[in-house]
Amino acid sequence: MDIQKWTVGDITVTAVFEKLVEPEVLEDVVPDLKQAALAEIGWLKPRYLTEDGRAFGYVQAFVVEAAGKTILVDTCVGNDKNLDVLLPLWSRLQNDFMGTLKKMGFAPENFDVVVCTHLHPDHIGWNTTKVGDRWVPTFPKARYLFGRKEYEAAVALFAPADAPEPVPLFTESLKPVVDAGLVDFVETDHVLCDGVRLAPSPGHTVGHVCVMLESLGYAAMITGDWLHHPAQVARPHWGCQYDADQAQSHSTRKQMLELLVDKPTLMIGTHFPTPSGGRVVRDGDTYRFES
Repeated sequence: MDIQKWTVGDITVTAVFEKLVEPEVLEDVVPDLKQAALAEIGWLKPRYLTEDGRAFGYVQAFVVEAAGKTILVDTCVGNDKNLDVLLPLWSRLQNDFMGTLKKMGFAPENFDVVVCTHLHPDHIGWNTTKVGDRWVPTFPKARYLFGRKEYEAAVALFAPADAPEPVPLFTESLKPVVDAGLVDFVETDHVLCDGVRLAPSPGHTVGHVCVMLESLGYAAMITGDWLHHPAQVARPHWGCQYDADQAQSHSTRKQMLELLVDKPTLMIGTHFPTPSGGRVVRDGDTYRFES
């Protein structure tokens, strides 16, 4: 697979592929991604659909090099994670994401910041690595940025005080980095460094953020999950069944697409297949993704 890399002024963004999002998974996540409906969006072929016209995607992370810092945006599914209840098809994966990261020249000890756009299992998995029977932080010198509201909601959902025990997602991918003192709880408009900031994009989760990059007059956005597939650019009313607030999520998609449409800002879709980066342009009464 070709490496996807973009420059945004003095900022460099490199995609790090972990795994395919299978059509059956993506169709479960966004139920409107039906073959007949997708066939009506001609520009999706051949890049964003399988040969038989089904939607697929990627799980991937993004390395952002900016202002002398190395930042990892989202940490994919991870190995050995117990997702038997939440996402059984991806439970206890064994993949070479870390090997890929190292081959690309990014050693885990050289990351300064890890930011999670939200705290779902396919965005926090490599926060930790299993060593023996313990979960330890994968990026030992990095500050992990969790949205304050997002983390509070995750605790309420995955580790409520009245539950006999937390969901494994919490104990495997979140609690170890908190216990290690590596987490900074931040607001949804937090500035990471010169040219890199978070922007609120709620709906999929209560504290969901995207990552905004700005340098030398150039701009880009790493979306997170305010949308999952390029088809939602053309059909922003197609929602994710796992959105915490469907109405808010729809509103956010419209707001973000209007922010991006016919602007030079590069949109990098977190789950978009190659090419994941492109621009939003107006297409009649809706939008098109031009890569």
